[in-house]
Amino acid sequence: MSELIATESQKLYHDTLITLYEIDATFYGGGVLRFQSSSNETLMFNGYEYFPYPITASGFEYTGRGQAPQPTLTASVLDLAFTAQLLSANNLENCDVRRIKTYRKFLDDGSDPQPTATLVVDEFYIARMSAKTKESVTFTLASKIDMRGKQIPGRQIIKGTCMFSYRVWNAETNQFNYVNATCPYSGSNYFDRNGTATTADKDACSKDLKGCKLRYGDSPLPFGGFPGAGRF
Repeated sequence: MSELIATESQKLYHDTLITLYEIDATFYGGGVLRFQSSSNETLMFNGYEYFPYPITASGFEYTGRGQAPQPTLTASVLDLAFTAQLLSANNLENCDVRRIKTYRKFLDDGSDPQPTATLVVDEFYIARMSAKTKESVTFTLASKIDMRGKQIPGRQIIKGTCMFSYRVWNAETNQFNYVNATCPYSGSNYFDRNGTATTADKDACSKDLKGCKLRYGDSPLPFGGFPGAGRF
């Protein structure tokens, strides 16, 4: 915690407290996801945009009983495009999570912009997806120093088959359904399971590298398998 924000916190009256969230999915090619539920408008802090998104968090408090907290993040999945990105990387397992708290006045457009003025930043990682409904998804977080029960590898290594769930065409809405999709593809190149060009309603992934390359071309492939794995 900076001295500036410590002084602000001790005032009898202080500005609105803003909570910002970051999920680092760069390992999976998803970049850093930044969002907040403190405002209906996009907020800027330290040069970064934090988009409004329905999210609730709990369990960040330390009890002093020796056990590290295991907070939960519950986010809406009603925004299909955002959901596809949010769930594009093995349910974001092991991605770093940061919860940043500051006052409204210290934001980039505040009355006293201060990019380093934050309370103690909470740093965790996503241990698992603990719940999923049609409306929301809940992640259980763990402290970076709490590695009890962790196994390596974190998921089964399958060489030539992508384990991500592909989008599904909804004939009633004439749109793709991304609610259960973990593959990040949202483009307009359509192929069937044999790799033949087709229409949107018949789009289906072959679950192999060929299907991935057809859709992404020369771009980095977010393939959900391990093509470089060998047998020992």
